[in-house]
Amino acid sequence: MTTLARRTDPLSSHLAAARHAPAAQSNKALLYEWVCRYPGYSSNQIADAIGMERHEVARRLPDLRHDGLLESRVPVGGGELTWWPAEGSGQQELGM
Repeated sequence: MTTLARRTDPLSSHLAAARHAPAAQSNKALLYEWVCRYPGYSSNQIADAIGMERHEVARRLPDLRHDGLLESRVPVGGGELTWWPAEGSGQQELGM
């Protein structure tokens, strides 16, 4: 699991991260389930589809990639990154 504050961040960032950790985990679970069900969409498209702010989605998707659950791909011919379940992730539990 990734952390919401860097080791070099000030104490206030760590306190804010601790307050937001449950919501971030919940959003990660929602995003993971959605991408497993509907692979191949960009973070912008995902945000529109599930009613989250784009910046929230754009922060949580790389966390899921870091956790080995999702992968991102650049479409042939360019464009926005699209998100897919990672090879072999097989709809794992997120440990919440």
